[in-house]
Amino acid sequence: MIIAIMDYNGREICFSASNEDEAKKAFPGGVVIRTLDADEAYSNQIAEAVYRAKEHKYRLEDALSHCEEYLDERNVLFDKDVLEAEGHLENIVIEFEHRFDCNLDENSIWNAVIRNYFQDKL
Repeated sequence: MIIAIMDYNGREICFSASNEDEAKKAFPGGVVIRTLDADEAYSNQIAEAVYRAKEHKYRLEDALSHCEEYLDERNVLFDKDVLEAEGHLENIVIEFEHRFDCNLDENSIWNAVIRNYFQDKL
């Protein structure tokens, strides 16, 4: 099995023939690619992984924006660095991705996820 770690632009950062954990430690936050083929399938996996990683990055930005709006409306003081460092944004994005439905507008989903997330925390 071939394991590669890519950055968000599809550049290979780390390459390992067997150990995914080692590769992840070498470049935390990279996109993990696993493949048995090194040609076309590898290229397709890279393109898909980079697309998903960028999409996830944009969703983290959306989560921060929606959180800021939600917390500002409730006059709650917060530190965006704390939201990021403590994994709150990551957890919110994971929940958003779990609830995502093409039949619903994204803002409604974000609002519901953030409201539920902070319900017991404020």
